[in-house]
Amino acid sequence: MPCPNCGSLLTAARKESKCLQCGQTLSAIPTPALRTQTESISKVQPAGEKPVQTLEKAPPEPLQAIHPQSETNHSADRPARSTLMQFIKAKSAILLTVLAILQWTLFGLLAWWVHGHLLWSVDIQLTRALQSHQEFWIRQPLIFASEPGNIGHLFTILTGASALFFCLLRRPLEGVLIVLVSESSDYLNHFIKNLIARPRPTMANVMIIEKANGLSFPSGHVTSYVATLGLIMLFSLFVLKGRTWWRYLLIIIPAFFILFIGPSRVYLGDHWTTDVVGGYLLEGGFICLWLLVYLKLKVLLLQLWQLRIQPLLSRFSRSKDTHSLSHTK
Repeated sequence: MPCPNCGSLLTAARKESKCLQCGQTLSAIPTPALRTQTESISKVQPAGEKPVQTLEKAPPEPLQAIHPQSETNHSADRPARSTLMQFIKAKSAILLTVLAILQWTLFGLLAWWVHGHLLWSVDIQLTRALQSHQEFWIRQPLIFASEPGNIGHLFTILTGASALFFCLLRRPLEGVLIVLVSESSDYLNHFIKNLIARPRPTMANVMIIEKANGLSFPSGHVTSYVATLGLIMLFSLFVLKGRTWWRYLLIIIPAFFILFIGPSRVYLGDHWTTDVVGGYLLEGGFICLWLLVYLKLKVLLLQLWQLRIQPLLSRFSRSKDTHSLSHTK
């Protein structure tokens, strides 16, 4: 080690003695390691100053912590929707039975009243109040809502196309049910019309915008729309899966026509208000009964597939494989 005072070389054994050249006491000289440590400390913490506290940079917050409220709302909505759907599916038979009994009870009371009051003053007042609005944005949608029902055999074609569509989606039971409900509701409507025998509105009481023939109670347009378009909407909502644009159209378009066909028939002067209310109640209860049959058939067909058809197909497949292996040997 060199002497820091005169620069003469010293041996490591003489660190604690004096330098022979200049007489400097070596024990008072800091060693290089000690000097380096002292210099580094003096750079970090100068004399007379308070120690500087270094702050570590906090890690970035996760994405969930940035928007906790929105994330919580979305996660809370999904379980709520799924719980509601599970409840409806679990209690569907009870709900459908209650709705069918309630709607047909109300329809029976309404049919009894209409049979005794073929021309009711409340019906006349409601029709006149609705027909008093001749604005374009009211008149045109109500006229348009009745147009599909005025075209001959359009609903027959629509029923067949809907059945074919669901069959192509591997839902043949739904397609068959649309045909059965549409055809049977037509016969039911004609039977009750002949039973009640209520005449249609005339120009002596209200304005006739579109002339229709036949009897009035219940409305045939309403029963046809609810039967065909109602089932298309329900199957698209509860049976079909996926967020596709055509599925949303199969829900929105039938809902528009079902909602507006009742006021449309009253506005055009073809039916009384009690006619369209009776049509909604009659067909609503009728669809509930058919949906009960649909649920039972679905369970029976699933059991038939799992217990009978699937084992039979598996045995046939195994026997075919065994036969092919024996021919190969």
